[in-house]
Amino acid sequence: MYCNFSAPVITAEKTDSVLDVLTKMQTEFVRHVVIVKDNDHPIGIITQKDVLKLIQDDPTKRTLDLIKAGEIMKKDLFTVRYNDQYFLEVCADMMDNFGVGSVVVINDKKRLSGITTRTELINAYSHLFKGKARICLYMKTKIITCRFNDTLEFAFHIMQQHHVSHLIVTDSSGYPHGILSLNDVLKHSTQVKYGIESDKNAVSSGRKKKKMTVQDVAKTTVIVAHPDDDLTHATEIMTRNKISAVPVIENGHFVGIVTKSNVISAFTKVKLHERLAKKYAYLH
Repeated sequence: MYCNFSAPVITAEKTDSVLDVLTKMQTEFVRHVVIVKDNDHPIGIITQKDVLKLIQDDPTKRTLDLIKAGEIMKKDLFTVRYNDQYFLEVCADMMDNFGVGSVVVINDKKRLSGITTRTELINAYSHLFKGKARICLYMKTKIITCRFNDTLEFAFHIMQQHHVSHLIVTDSSGYPHGILSLNDVLKHSTQVKYGIESDKNAVSSGRKKKKMTVQDVAKTTVIVAHPDDDLTHATEIMTRNKISAVPVIENGHFVGIVTKSNVISAFTKVKLHERLAKKYAYLH
């Protein structure tokens, strides 16, 4: 069985520091923190990308504990009531059309009830649409890659430049041997901002600080799929391994990648096709 949304939601107040928000993300294993007032009235949201953008672009020398959550939170919340007849479809449409990774669930009094993320939707897709679409119909064929010896700072710049949350780590022949996610980068945020090793032992011992490379943090166990596999095969891999992207291999060649965003796009289209087929079934 799948859940339509997660509750309780990890929250913070706009007067909390960005460091507090980042700590909650890392300890609670979430990518979104909802900013509330009066305990349960949502007024904004902060994502991993917002924190990384701040770390990279903030021209000041303030540390994260001196920056308030209210300074970087997004105030334009995407919300939905759980009693909406087409709850999952509404969430998928918002994510697909506006490029957001979550929708805040509210009750009739506009109080916070939960949050629906891409994770909930891919779980729902696995249960609702088995056998409805193949991976090749929705995978990305424009593949953004990096190498193991690239610095973490350089890899993050590639992510920003191409607006992606994952980089496939390839060898000289283009075969995938690892995957680097935005979450992997966030865990080493000082590397991104300062390009130095945040190792207290290195500092205290006087060792020369070094720039971390992709090899230091990327996942090297790569689970792949085939273009003709059912899309639910990819969603099940994501759910089982708690990952957000699956490389696609055909005849030994790397031909694409399927991400949670691709599954959300499939969700909206497959559901629409089902509804139209049901509506016009009498024509057959």
